[in-house]
Amino acid sequence: MEKVEQLRENYKEIFALKGPLPVRPCKAIFDRCASVIAILFASPVFLLIFFAYLIDNLFYPDDRGGILASYIASDRGKKFIKYKFRITKMRFINKRLREQYDVAAYPEEFPEKLTRVGKILKKAYLDELPQLFNIVKGDMSFVGTRAIAWEVYQDVLQEGYVHKKVLKAALWSETDVRKGTPDLHNLVLEYDYIKKYMEFSAWRLLLTDFKIMARGIKQNIEAKGY
Repeated sequence: MEKVEQLRENYKEIFALKGPLPVRPCKAIFDRCASVIAILFASPVFLLIFFAYLIDNLFYPDDRGGILASYIASDRGKKFIKYKFRITKMRFINKRLREQYDVAAYPEEFPEKLTRVGKILKKAYLDELPQLFNIVKGDMSFVGTRAIAWEVYQDVLQEGYVHKKVLKAALWSETDVRKGTPDLHNLVLEYDYIKKYMEFSAWRLLLTDFKIMARGIKQNIEAKGY
């Protein structure tokens, strides 16, 4: 991960910002329209997941519980409820929120805490499908800086980073779509995207978002999660 001092030197204009960047209208309109379309196309997948949970709850008592889970996330310092499909066994969710977040974010470290359906969903990142509704609501964008738990957001600020503070929370980021590569934690990519967000024309920004979304969808199809 790039040190904050190096980023501050290379991206002075971003660190000099006094508050969050304004929402780009073209991006906001695309997010709302595309998320509604995505929900319609994904409705058969939602239905299959629903039945998978019913079967899992019926035959495996330890996995029983609600279909959805949530935690408080941050969008540029504003709290919102981030939706997910529940992948964690209820007896582990009923603890402090940070642990619930950690199990969902780092399942490879907590395999015994995942439900049977949860292991499958996490592999293809399908546990994040309910966040399409967050995008419809305007809580999130398709592309930006990855939406994180409120407590983690506070940690990021204390370390001196500003990318989570200036850019809207999102489903995908430049680093998040590079899982399995050395660039997964390369914050230079995050700050490069913010610079593009500030400087690119509407159409050029949308084209950049399309490329990032394509990588994210490809990553989901390959199902190389964990």
